[in-house]
Amino acid sequence: MMKNVLIIVVQFILHPVLFLKKGRVFKDFLKSVEGNASEILLLVLLEAMSIALCFSRSFRENIHLFTARYSFLDKENGISAGASFNGGRMRVHNEVLENSDATVTFKDAKTMRDFLFSKKPDIISALLNNEITVTGNLNYLFKFSYMARNLQGRLSRESNSGF
Repeated sequence: MMKNVLIIVVQFILHPVLFLKKGRVFKDFLKSVEGNASEILLLVLLEAMSIALCFSRSFRENIHLFTARYSFLDKENGISAGASFNGGRMRVHNEVLENSDATVTFKDAKTMRDFLFSKKPDIISALLNNEITVTGNLNYLFKFSYMARNLQGRLSRESNSGF
């Protein structure tokens, strides 16, 4: 995917007038950038969770004796990532995991960002509006959503305290 972005950037540099005339190419470029940004945000969220689990005993209580495998997909941009929890540890993966307990497929990059970084995500509404689909145990999605919100709350409390 990053290769596509580079090709489009080079095309713009070499032929800016032709590039701008081709509205479709410009839209594809924006879509590619949006997809890459969403993939990076997803990986940053997963890595932040992993780091928090290493350093925060109270946050680590969320995964004490918890074993699960998550996969995250975006239909539109081909974004994929995974997370596995086992033995009080979390590993982040840059790909879909086989035998995931929950696979969450987002309609597009915007839906992924809105869902993952919402203060109060409405999982049921997202399912009913076909913004996400879940394969596997839905309870795992609720657990992951809780952990992501918990981490965001901890980070916002730290930043408000001047840390």
